Amino acid sequence: MVRKMKREQHELTEWPHDGLWGRSRRTLPKWARTWKSAVMLAVGLSWVSGFAGNGVDRILFIQPVMAQQEVAQVVPPNRVVPNPGPVNGPLPVNGRVILAPQFNPTPMNGIDPSQGSQTIPPRRELANALEEADINLMTEDYVPALGRLGYILRQDEDYFLDREGLRSMQEEAIQRLLLLPEAGRKQLELQLGSAGRPLVNEALRAGDVLSLMKLAREYAGTAAGEDAALWLSGRAIDLGRPWEASRWLALLPKGERGKRLDPRLSRYREVISAMSPAGAEELSKVARLLSEAGTLSADWPMVRGIASRTGLSLPATLAGAPAWTTSYQLSTSLRSQASMMKSTEIQWQSLIDQIDNGLREEQKLRIPAAQPLVSGNHLVVRLPDALAAFDVSTGRLKWISADMDAGLLTALRSLGESPRSEDAAAVQLGLMGQVTKFLQQRIYRDATWGSMSTDGRNVYSTVGLPIPPNPFANGQIVRNLFSEPKTNLLRVHELATGRLIAELGGRRRTPQGEDAQFREPEGDQDPLADGYFLGPPLPLGRLLYALHEAAGEIRLVVLEQVREVEAEATDAAVAHDSGVSAGEFVIRWIQPLVSAETDLSGGAIRSIAGLTPSALQELLICPTGAGRVVAVDPLRRQLVWTYSFAVTTPSLQADQRGLFVAQVMGQPPGGNADEESSRWLDSLPLVHGQRVILTPRESNELHCVNLASGQLLWKKPREDGLYAAGVVRDHLVLVSRSGVQAVSLENGEALWGSATVISTPVGVPVLAGEVLYVPQDDQEIVAIDAVTGKHLARATVEPQSAMGNLVAAGDRLVMQGMDGVTVFQSLHRVEQQVKELLAQEETRPAGLGLRGAMLLFRGATDAGFEDLQAAAAKSDDPRNRQLLIDVILDGLQSDFEKYRAAGDRLDQYQLSARQKGIYLHRLANGYTARQEHEAALAAILRLWQAQGRDEPEAMLVNGDWSCRLDHFLSDRLAMTFSRLRGDARQQALEQVNRQVAEDVKLAENLPLEDRAERLLALARVFGMTSPEMVEAMSELIKSPIFLDDPVVSEQWLSSIVMTEGHPLRGLAVARWMELLTRQGKADWAVKLFPLLGQIEGSREEFSGAESLVALQADGRFLRAESKIPYWNGVITDTRRKPAPPGLIRRMPIEQMGGRSLLTDDWNFEMDASVLHIVAVDPLGNFRWQIPTSYLERDGTAMNHLQFGGNMRWHQVFSSGSLLVFPLGGHFTVVDPLSDPAGPRILWQRKLLPNGANSMASRAITSQVMKYPNGRRFPLVVDQMGLSSGQVHGVSGDLVIYQIGTRLFAASITTGEIVWSRQNLPRMVEVTIDEKAVTLYEHPTGNTSVYGLRSGDLLTEVAGPISTDRLWQRGSEVVSLVRTEANLLLSYHNWLQPDLNWTETLPMTTSVAMVEPASRSDLDLRHGPDAPENRYPQIATLDAGGQLRVIERVSKKQIITSKIDEGLSSGPLIVRRKSDQYLVVASQEVDPSDGLRVIGAELAAIPVDGMFYGIDAHTGGVEWMVSVPQTAIDPQQLGELPISVFWARVTQPPRTVDGRVFLKSELRVSVVDHRTGQLVYGTVEPQTTGGYVIQQRPDDRRLVVHLFAWMLEMDFAPIEPGKKPGERKLPEIIPADAVP
Repeated sequence: MVRKMKREQHELTEWPHDGLWGRSRRTLPKWARTWKSAVMLAVGLSWVSGFAGNGVDRILFIQPVMAQQEVAQVVPPNRVVPNPGPVNGPLPVNGRVILAPQFNPTPMNGIDPSQGSQTIPPRRELANALEEADINLMTEDYVPALGRLGYILRQDEDYFLDREGLRSMQEEAIQRLLLLPEAGRKQLELQLGSAGRPLVNEALRAGDVLSLMKLAREYAGTAAGEDAALWLSGRAIDLGRPWEASRWLALLPKGERGKRLDPRLSRYREVISAMSPAGAEELSKVARLLSEAGTLSADWPMVRGIASRTGLSLPATLAGAPAWTTSYQLSTSLRSQASMMKSTEIQWQSLIDQIDNGLREEQKLRIPAAQPLVSGNHLVVRLPDALAAFDVSTGRLKWISADMDAGLLTALRSLGESPRSEDAAAVQLGLMGQVTKFLQQRIYRDATWGSMSTDGRNVYSTVGLPIPPNPFANGQIVRNLFSEPKTNLLRVHELATGRLIAELGGRRRTPQGEDAQFREPEGDQDPLADGYFLGPPLPLGRLLYALHEAAGEIRLVVLEQVREVEAEATDAAVAHDSGVSAGEFVIRWIQPLVSAETDLSGGAIRSIAGLTPSALQELLICPTGAGRVVAVDPLRRQLVWTYSFAVTTPSLQADQRGLFVAQVMGQPPGGNADEESSRWLDSLPLVHGQRVILTPRESNELHCVNLASGQLLWKKPREDGLYAAGVVRDHLVLVSRSGVQAVSLENGEALWGSATVISTPVGVPVLAGEVLYVPQDDQEIVAIDAVTGKHLARATVEPQSAMGNLVAAGDRLVMQGMDGVTVFQSLHRVEQQVKELLAQEETRPAGLGLRGAMLLFRGATDAGFEDLQAAAAKSDDPRNRQLLIDVILDGLQSDFEKYRAAGDRLDQYQLSARQKGIYLHRLANGYTARQEHEAALAAILRLWQAQGRDEPEAMLVNGDWSCRLDHFLSDRLAMTFSRLRGDARQQALEQVNRQVAEDVKLAENLPLEDRAERLLALARVFGMTSPEMVEAMSELIKSPIFLDDPVVSEQWLSSIVMTEGHPLRGLAVARWMELLTRQGKADWAVKLFPLLGQIEGSREEFSGAESLVALQADGRFLRAESKIPYWNGVITDTRRKPAPPGLIRRMPIEQMGGRSLLTDDWNFEMDASVLHIVAVDPLGNFRWQIPTSYLERDGTAMNHLQFGGNMRWHQVFSSGSLLVFPLGGHFTVVDPLSDPAGPRILWQRKLLPNGANSMASRAITSQVMKYPNGRRFPLVVDQMGLSSGQVHGVSGDLVIYQIGTRLFAASITTGEIVWSRQNLPRMVEVTIDEKAVTLYEHPTGNTSVYGLRSGDLLTEVAGPISTDRLWQRGSEVVSLVRTEANLLLSYHNWLQPDLNWTETLPMTTSVAMVEPASRSDLDLRHGPDAPENRYPQIATLDAGGQLRVIERVSKKQIITSKIDEGLSSGPLIVRRKSDQYLVVASQEVDPSDGLRVIGAELAAIPVDGMFYGIDAHTGGVEWMVSVPQTAIDPQQLGELPISVFWARVTQPPRTVDGRVFLKSELRVSVVDHRTGQLVYGTVEPQTTGGYVIQQRPDDRRLVVHLFAWMLEMDFAPIEPGKKPGERKLPEIIPADAVP
């Protein structure tokens, strides 16, 4: 039962009504209101706007003050307050008028206040009271003014007077009383002081704290109220509460008026200035001292342990076996129920397994929502349908609550029944999905349901949302499932017995019966009815502070359970009402906080956020879950400040379409939110010292605000953060999905060099002392030093123990999982066991092992290691052995020299395959770091023998890096060989060849398919250099089985063909051509004909197959070859024509990366509707199309607009015939080879966080971004602008892509993850070549180089090496450093530093990278990403017109040329086209005078200079064309013989006869860059659009579409008998017939 306490306050009608000004505004006649307004305007007062639409017309605030310096308003920097302007007219005697700032609609902190929530405006009568009190004060009519101000102060609730939360109504009323002039003070004493004096004196005699608090508020400004406030401030100082004392001191006067209270008042203020904030900052130090003394509480009564949510607790340990463990199921609480069927138990377990396995497969977080409590000897846990309490010492079950979820039981019974018809089966199937979704949200997501609190007498918990009705119950979809407002109950159980003693809140019951319309609903007077508790209450003293929402209003509800009056209680509650009995709960007061924009029925995430106030020094910090945090002073019952922040809309409000799906599927709307790893998981504010740390679920940032003012101190992106675990030594410890990092409370900067890597958490971590314990998904709990970030130890939890949330009960750890509880030994008990075991000789080894484990968890690694070694030498305890192995493996990584000898002894322990792999991997790393490459090679070969030979695809995991074993071995072997020289290299080669020969011999005894797999694994790891390997692979390539899988076969063959000097290159060309022909791709096979003449032995291999010899007579080859137009005829005619109507522009897809022998001359386009990718062959023929949508597992396509429809630039990467298309929120790998009928989608992958569903993807957008060096890239970003995903490129058979902070390499043929790295920064520039993947952080300049095949870290370079990176690919970078005097042009190779060089250039030099003009100009002799590839080159142009082109690696000069002077100040563009360099040199396009040159495409570069054709062999200028004030897209200098310069040009403004003219025009120039002929040029008024070049090979015509008109160019016909551009085909000589 809840009762609202009667307020001891006067009603509005009880105000003194002396004269006109004393009347209520609502009773003023119209003439009086008009006259009153005129009076105020006469004295120069302005009306200021109040809250629009909230019943407040105009509010005027007046403050007569004593001195200006006493009323200076302190405005935090993150608050925007407009200047009210000057005040004109006469001022009151002994005072002045201060106008309140107008309501400011400008977003504060860049945030629109209308987003999420708004502060609640004051009630109309209160606003009128303050307004009219100001009018009374202005006219010095103090009697009614004081009555109105007293009325405001007698209210329980307070309101902000502005949306920014700068000014509280009660604070404003108090300030008016404190700043009264002398006449006003006398009237105050006469009117209020005389009545308050006896009340204050009585309370002082009785020491009645609560009465004094009430009197200090209501009689503020009087001598009686000052005496009460002074006494309360002294009490707060005695209790060590400086902030509370300062709040009471704020009610006391300064200057002459305060001398009456001296010397106590002056002394108190001196004490406060000394205590705060320095005293508050010592909180963590005091906590450490208390923990060392063992005086910290042994209880865990609420989430995060204490009211400040810092999680302070005693040191604990995981040493030794757990004290006890128990498992439970739903049926545990129901076995006494006769109606519960046995099938329900089976159904329950299958549902739980299904949910857990589903989350595991989708790689979603599996952190239970339920968190345990510890109070005294009671451990209270939340079961899915009830509460249970265990004895924390013994594990004995004490009680289980009898209140159960009837709806859930009914649903489970229905699932346990056998359906009797097809309709019943369909209903049961729908119910199964509904119950599964419901339980998934309740068990893993609903923190409101899972959180509890206790005050030592009762346990407080909220009732979870009921299971929705079955939407298919009656054969029809049930609509409006969530139309009714959300309500829940706050249940109160007795801690000792589990007895349910109260239920608060719930739904207001509608009267029934004939006279129902004349009766009020039951519970109509209950302010908690039809409301929703956002979390359990915060117990402080005897009061409970809960956050409650009703009708869109979030408020703070203060409850108290009425108890028997205790004689010794000095802080007793106020006298109870006569009608309230002991044990009932009463509402002491309700404080409105904010008005939420989103109703709970709309799926707001706050309904499952578990929101509860935090408290420190008697200040409540209240999260609202609606984009705002409010601070409340419960002593003075005042609002102190509010802080608002940007909300993540999908988290705040469910998508309407998703809400409808939820209704259809019977899923609670809160469950439609994004994957939990995309937000903070704990919204409770953390209060430490003078700082409040905010991690709201609805925000993607970490906020730190000032405790006293709410001023923003700093904030930073959340990135992958999940929890703020607590504060240790002013370090804020943050836990993410893959790491732990500490940031400074001072500025938010990271304190550890890099995050400490962890596996995915499966429970809430806990701080015990200065050690962070994190439960991980590998059935381990890892201990991390919270000060240094060092891994201390890890404890393996038995499989029967459920992993879950950790809490610290005194000096012991408690873990609650989804279906069980584990309590670990207390530190005190472990210490006793160590003493007992060490006391006896026969148990001494066990004592040493236990002591060593205890020391490890304390951070004494060396001492613990010595004890574990001593114990291992005398006994073989599995737990000690595991700890010792972990210490050695961690030591090999952190201090190789120290632990290397210990690592040699690991062979005597029973290492698992995973541990063996980690040991040999770290052994190889250690030797490599010490430059002992021979020893590193030996370790690599040992790893191959131990695991790689039999399990080449096993994953090697090391912290944040994981890799397939065969790829790691391949990369590490290549790196080791590159560092060996001379005889050492030769010896290593012989050693590897012996190993390969041994394995090839072993493979001979395997079946054919197994032998093929073993040989391919050998080839991946060791290559094909040894004679035995070449012979074996040659036989395999020739065998019929090799071509069974066209995709895999082609990848192997193409990689061999593209490797110069490979011994099997000729055979690979022949087999590749045979494969293409077999798959019906004769037009692709013909493209490999030129290689037959270039590669030795290929023609013989080709002629050795009868099927290929027959192709010589197949005219498809020559017909396809002869019809390819090379556009090298003479342009004979150019015509300008109106563009035909209905031109639909397709968006071209740019081919990226290295050259593809098969698809270079194909064109790929996105159709106008962005529904399909279209492929067009060189003849302009449509070949095929594929959808752009993402196909789910069931084959259904997701909305294409969410996956690339909003992108302006599209890319395609190729490897062999396989094509990779990044399409916004996902990418698609297309296989056009396997099926002769058409291409197929080989596999797809989302560029979204793990587990993000289609609803989450609606918040994803795609953007075309630019790195600082100008390189473009498409990026998938979330609604906060943070990077979500990106495809970085393709090299060989690997696709490199990034999702969030994880980098992946996947097999292009299967999509299998080959390696991955975690904890990488977002928005990092990633480039790849055939050896390395390089990450460059633009803000810091840090460079990390990883092996392409393995992702293993090869080298790191700290800090920027340049201010301008002109070009970067994999391990190579060309940079330009600008100094004060000159330029430094540099080439760096991170893997071969001996190739680095630097050259000094004059400051006026322009530098550009020389790329091939078209893909046909790429180097075929070397791999596209090979450092030996001649592209790109480097071009420099000085002020004198000297152009130079050099090789980038050797710096060898290729050509020099002389062009016009003065063209080095602007852009320089150089492209190599066949035997010609195309050069655009320009002076700077200066926009300072208003000139604007805008190109047609994003990549277009404005130029103002000359276009040259330069002989690539001699450097002579063959032609030149002027290109003034225009723009060129460098990518357009390609296959076609023309270059189009297109720009919209706005000339500088001109003034004629006082009138300003702007001239805007379109400039188009078409240049034949073979001859330098200006084909067409025009300057005309600006038109819309850009241009598109269309090829018409059948008509030998090129068309440039400019939308309003078009330009047609005809080429001369090819003369008979001549084939311009014909490539010489090798002669095919038939060989003997093949039987």
